[in-house]
Amino acid sequence: MKRIAIIVHAEVPERVSEALRAALGLGLRGDAVDLLLAPGARQAATAPRATQALALLGELGRPPGDWADLGAVLAAASAVEVWT
Repeated sequence: MKRIAIIVHAEVPERVSEALRAALGLGLRGDAVDLLLAPGARQAATAPRATQALALLGELGRPPGDWADLGAVLAAASAVEVWT
């Protein structure tokens, strides 16, 4: 099993929504996914698709982590996706 870090640094709501859907899909494959939203991305996560994805991630027990943990998340990852 891989540990994938999804780092969302986008500030366009549609792009943030797309990144959140990718995080959902990767987690459903069985890989461990650590999702971090930069402060600007967290503010942009207000589009309906983004709020739905965040709600589902929360229900699955995989809400976004704390941005302050970026270094530790990157160190533990076997793969990293950065969404800008």
